[in-house]
Amino acid sequence: MNRISCALAMAALAALVAGCTDRTHAAATEDEHVGTTSAALTVFGSGWSLVNSGGTATQWSYDSGGGTVVGSHYGTGGYQVDFNGIPNSNPSIAHVTAFGGTAHCKVGWGHLGDSTKSTVLVNCYTAAGTLTDSGFIVFIDARAGNTSSNKSGFLTVSGGSAPTVSNEWNWSGGTSTVTWNGDEYVIQVAGVSYSSASAQVTAIGLDSTRCKVEAWGTAWAAGKVWVKCFDTLGRPAPGSFDLSYLDGSEIPDNDGGHTLIKHGVVDTSFSGGVGYAPCSAISFSAAPSGSQVLVSMTNAGPVNGTTSVVPLVTAQGSDNSYCNVTHWSVAADGTVSAGVACMDGSGTPINASSVNFATTFTSRFHWHC
Repeated sequence: MNRISCALAMAALAALVAGCTDRTHAAATEDEHVGTTSAALTVFGSGWSLVNSGGTATQWSYDSGGGTVVGSHYGTGGYQVDFNGIPNSNPSIAHVTAFGGTAHCKVGWGHLGDSTKSTVLVNCYTAAGTLTDSGFIVFIDARAGNTSSNKSGFLTVSGGSAPTVSNEWNWSGGTSTVTWNGDEYVIQVAGVSYSSASAQVTAIGLDSTRCKVEAWGTAWAAGKVWVKCFDTLGRPAPGSFDLSYLDGSEIPDNDGGHTLIKHGVVDTSFSGGVGYAPCSAISFSAAPSGSQVLVSMTNAGPVNGTTSVVPLVTAQGSDNSYCNVTHWSVAADGTVSAGVACMDGSGTPINASSVNFATTFTSRFHWHC
C-alpha cells in the first residue's frame, strides 16, 4: 500500500473508531420468512451489497434491519460500507468478493459501527499489491447463542506463526482451534461432523495479502479447513482472514446453498442447501461461458431482482489463483446464475474451467422446515 492510500485508510479507520460506541446486542428486524431458530439464538442482522468501483452501494443491496446500505470511496482502492439497520455486534462475519475486472478485494477492517449500524472497510488490490478501484460484493452476518437446527459456524483467524481464533459464532457453543504449518493454516471448526459444507474465506487487514480455501472436510476430517494466504509475489505467507463453515447458505437457516466447482464440473459431494419453496430440493449446474464458468442453482426464490439472493466465490486449491463474480441474475423460474472469472497469481485472466472454486448463493428468505 502506498503512503497516501495507507494514510487515507487509517484516517477513515480512526474516524470510525472515534465514533464507535459499545456493541449493542439488540435483535434486528427481520425480513419475510426470516427468524431466529431458538430462544437461545439471537440474530443481530445480516445483509449484502454490490458496490460499484466509485463507491456507490447499488440497488442490489439488502439490510435485514430495513436500513439503507451506503457506500463511500475514501481513496484509490479504499471503500466504506454502512449497513444502517444492523447494530454493530459481536460475533459477526464479513466476506468480500471482487466484482468484475482482475482485482482482489479484502476486508480492511470489520466489526465497526455503533448501536444502529455496522460498518465494513474494504480495500481492493492488483495482484502486484497496488491499491486499485474495483466493484465488489460485501456480505455481513452477526449472531450469538446456540441452535440445534443448523450446525454451522464462523470465526476470525489472526495470522502469523502463533495464530488465534476470535470473534467466533458456533452453533454448539464450542471453541474452534487453528494451527500454522509453515505455509498454511489448519482450522478445526468445533461441533461439526459433515464435509458437504460452504467454506468461504476472506482476507482481512491493511495489506495486500490474499487468502483462499486450500481444502476442507472429508469423511476422515469433517469440520477441518485448510487455508493458504499469498503475498504479492504469489508466495505462501502468513495472513489474517474471516472463515465461514456452513451446511447451507451463508446465513444459517436461510434459503440457498453451496457448491464446489472442480475444473468446470459440479462436485455433488460438496454441494447442498435448501430451496425457497417450502423445504424443497435444489440442484446445481456449471457451464462454460467463454473463459468464465456460469454457475446456477435452482429454486433460489421469488424473482424480485438480484436483491433477493447474493453469490460469493472463493478459489480452492493450493495454487495462488483467485476468482471473482462477474454478474448474476434470477430467472423467471427462480434459478439464480452467477458468472465466475479466475486469474492466476500474476492477475492474468485464465480459463475458470482450469481451476476449482467454491460458490454460495444466499437468499434473504427463510422457510421453517
